[in-house]
Amino acid sequence: MKDLIFTIVILAIVGGAVIYIRNSRKKGIRCIGCPEGINCANKGKCPSEDKNTEKTA
Repeated sequence: MKDLIFTIVILAIVGGAVIYIRNSRKKGIRCIGCPEGINCANKGKCPSEDKNTEKTA
């Protein structure tokens, strides 16, 4: 019985996350979780990605 409840809870969490991501994409949010959201000027490239891949000259 514990395994069944645990499985249902995990499926509910994963299902909720999938629905949230799908709805965010439909609204036009390019970077889900990014504070700039829809107003992002980087055309689908999140500014936090640029920090991780800085170029060295």
